[in-house]
Amino acid sequence: MNTLVRSTSSVIVIGFILLWCGIAAAEDTSRYDTGSADPCKAEPYRFVDHRWFFNVTPYLWTPGIFGDVEAFDTTTAVNANTAQMLNNIDPGVGFSAEVGWCRVSLLVDLNYLDYETAQIDSEEPTLQERRFVSTTMMNWLFEPHRYFSLGPMVGLRFVHADLLTRQRWVDPLIGVRGRVETPLPIYFPLYADFGGAGFGRASQVTWQLYGAVGLSLNRVGLELGYRHLYIDFASEELNLQIHTSGPQLGATFRF
Repeated sequence: MNTLVRSTSSVIVIGFILLWCGIAAAEDTSRYDTGSADPCKAEPYRFVDHRWFFNVTPYLWTPGIFGDVEAFDTTTAVNANTAQMLNNIDPGVGFSAEVGWCRVSLLVDLNYLDYETAQIDSEEPTLQERRFVSTTMMNWLFEPHRYFSLGPMVGLRFVHADLLTRQRWVDPLIGVRGRVETPLPIYFPLYADFGGAGFGRASQVTWQLYGAVGLSLNRVGLELGYRHLYIDFASEELNLQIHTSGPQLGATFRF
């Protein structure tokens, strides 16, 4: 119980700290004052063309899967890299959308995986999973350098996993999101989140990392990157510690 209380308190406290820092950073624009009456036109937000903006990003994700799955008192080890998975997986279909005003935005990321992989030390030759993941994050943007933007995030991740048994749960998240610009039409988006509270219908621990190289073509950005998602979830019916990791190809359309 003490561990549960400490874990929950830590997530809440860190979330409030990041929320406060994001709001403070969004409010403090005095040192970037360029004489413009519109704060969105000030130097730290020069990449934002309008007060309101909307981005959509369809993408394909082809991950490898490795970890342990326990259901019905049987533990199964799973290990398949991206090359092995390509023969047994429909490429993960993903879609993200972001709507924002000036320096505050709401990001929603959806992805679906349907795969079948070999099991290690199991009487069953294959393991099949269908997984839907929805991550919703509130993001605050500030730019400490003309070629670098950074913002704290808070949000939730919903997971529906059909893996030997069907399970659904929601995880609280905190995170950070950044972007490195260059003088060329090349940029590097970065994303990291961490969460899980270890109580109720939440993961013990979950985290996700994403990094990519992007090519900006006016209002379209092409990205080739790598995504890694870890989930440590436990319930009466299912225990799993699964890494899902692999390359991702996407295109961002800015409106």
